[in-house]
Amino acid sequence: MSLRLAEARLLLERARREVEQGVSPSKSKVEKRVEAAEAMTFGKWAER
Repeated sequence: MSLRLAEARLLLERARREVEQGVSPSKSKVEKRVEAAEAMTFGKWAER
């Protein structure tokens, strides 16, 4: 995955704002991955 400089700057600015608000960007990234992994897949839906 390659980013353009402008995109990288936007990501950096978002991360800085999150840190200023007391939110850990890396922790929120992990939480998003966990939510995606636990999301209702078709297989889980079918089991219900």
